[in-house]
Amino acid sequence: MRQAFTYYGVSIAQTFVEFGVFALMKAFGLAVGVSNGIAVACSGAFNFFMNRNVTFKASSNFWRSVALFVLLYVWNFLFGTWFIDATSAAFGWPQAAGKLVTMVMQGIWGFCLCKWVIFK
Repeated sequence: MRQAFTYYGVSIAQTFVEFGVFALMKAFGLAVGVSNGIAVACSGAFNFFMNRNVTFKASSNFWRSVALFVLLYVWNFLFGTWFIDATSAAFGWPQAAGKLVTMVMQGIWGFCLCKWVIFK
């Protein structure tokens, strides 16, 4: 239970970083994919090191964890970019709303993968 609270605390901090960077990049007029990519990259390193060292106190192989974490982020990036555009086109959602929904979904599957696969 403590790990879940810590993980989601890190995720909350990461959310502010990621959403803030996304909004800033969109304000500069960058495309959704570019804005999302920059936002994910900026928050990803913070998330990895905080969860590896604080939340899960992992002693697993560092490079294995990096590789799996990068794969998770590649998936999150591809899925998130698609979902933001798809919900905007299909339902008329603002892109920021689609971004928030993807971040919630990614938080749920991210905890499971970090706990039982990536930092195991």
